[in-house]
Amino acid sequence: MAKRGRKSQAEEALNVAGLAVVNMSARRPAPAHLSTQAQNEWHKVVNAMPPDWFTPETESTFERYCECVAEAAELQSMIEMIRPSILDDDKSLKTYRQLLRDKGEQTRLLASLATKMRLLQQSTYNALNGQTAKDNTPGLPPPWESDQ
Repeated sequence: MAKRGRKSQAEEALNVAGLAVVNMSARRPAPAHLSTQAQNEWHKVVNAMPPDWFTPETESTFERYCECVAEAAELQSMIEMIRPSILDDDKSLKTYRQLLRDKGEQTRLLASLATKMRLLQQSTYNALNGQTAKDNTPGLPPPWESDQ
């Protein structure tokens, strides 16, 4: 169906330059080469953000982010598997420590990628907006005001 009304100056400039106008209302599908867990993260984040948040030039960074989330979950499951046996022998303890180091590195990388793509509150709220959001959110009463 054709768009009603006059074309905007931006659309006319794109047509003169020979560039196509891209429909940004469609959600970007997850790349097929991502693991199932990474694809789930992709869909979760893409559906939580505005349709035009992720553009073709940010796709590779977003792919790395989704892969990191999947890898972090895998590391966490490995840590939970080995945790009961860390005191049994030195090898288990060394493996556990290495897994914790890897988890720390993965967490730092995730935080960096999320900040660069403006997925965290830190990058989407300024101090005033953040305080307003906190003030407008109903929370639990302070401990001294509870009925206990």
